[in-house]
Amino acid sequence: MQTGFDRFIKNKNLWKALENKRLAYLGNCASVSHQLDHSFQILRQNTSLKFVCVFSPQHGWDSVEQANMIPSDDTVLQNIPVFSLYKNETRRMTSDQLNQFDVLLIDLQDVGCRIYTFVATMLYALESCAEHNKEVWVLDRPNPVGRTVEGSILNNNFQSVVGPWNLPMRYGLTLGELSQMYVQKEKLNLTLQVIKIKNYKVNQGWPSDRTWIAPSPNMTDIECAQCYSGTVLLEGTNISEGRGTTFPLKIFGFPNMQSDKIIKTMITLREEWMKGCVLRVCSFKPVFDKFKDQICSAIQIHVKNTAEFRPYRLISLFLKSVKKVHSDFDWTLPPPYEYEYEKQPIDILSGDSFLREWIDNPNSAPEDLEKKLSTDEQNWKTLSYSYHLY
Repeated sequence: MQTGFDRFIKNKNLWKALENKRLAYLGNCASVSHQLDHSFQILRQNTSLKFVCVFSPQHGWDSVEQANMIPSDDTVLQNIPVFSLYKNETRRMTSDQLNQFDVLLIDLQDVGCRIYTFVATMLYALESCAEHNKEVWVLDRPNPVGRTVEGSILNNNFQSVVGPWNLPMRYGLTLGELSQMYVQKEKLNLTLQVIKIKNYKVNQGWPSDRTWIAPSPNMTDIECAQCYSGTVLLEGTNISEGRGTTFPLKIFGFPNMQSDKIIKTMITLREEWMKGCVLRVCSFKPVFDKFKDQICSAIQIHVKNTAEFRPYRLISLFLKSVKKVHSDFDWTLPPPYEYEYEKQPIDILSGDSFLREWIDNPNSAPEDLEKKLSTDEQNWKTLSYSYHLY
């Protein structure tokens, strides 16, 4: 398999189209070649292209900043300015920055989940470039969770940096496909070129011949990316999502949680939503973040069948069961979350208030949530199918 970057660097005809342009580059430490060399360094060393600035997403160019609302600073790389697109002031390109370049090259490794802020970074960049008559090239990379679609479609009243567009939680597109869909659906006046992936078997998820490089500090491996579309919901709760451990976003819990009883409750409520994985009862003690230095009773997800695994449903079922087993537990985290200071974090994450209300309602059943999810998922599949490039 060859990524968009791998194909770009081998095709001098593509370079020639950009030779007389001022170029900007958007990527981070996971933007690598098949040999794991950084793509930006390869472009600088092996082409005559003129790069005038670099942009970095959340977590910074080196991907060292930990969690949400931790801004990264502007810096300099080989005498070229690196502008952060994740700051307290703004998550968008400024007019001064846009005036510096003619063409933006986007080479980001996504994880296939709406919450992951690289999605917002790219969509905001497309909007800004359209407004300032800039051209955009997307060097496409694989979606590590393939074509699987899961979750309700975002209600536009709940838009944020973790919900920039009306996407489901897991949207089943590469960034190249999503960029084309967004430009067409939003009618952006933008020249967009997507350099496709070659020999990409999208339904198989992450290619077996590619090494996973963590695009952010807690996206440690492929199993983490597979779980993320569900476990990220826990960021909006008073339950640890495993930050501060060696298994972030695959392990979760809180002090004195009745893990065995919760799992039994999950089985009783909707065992079907637990397919594709094994849940193991365990413990952990975070060294930072929620419950720092406290022993937490926990559950760890072990993914066994990616075709059957549905993490959004799994974690929704877990939260419903926590509410039943620990009825006095204050499970929702108050704002702020990802620069949203009024709406509840769990609503921002799930895309509207439906999930929270379903969890809190003692009379709601899994069938109620299933109806909403399956309807939205089918609608999204129908809407997005024509934008598939693979």
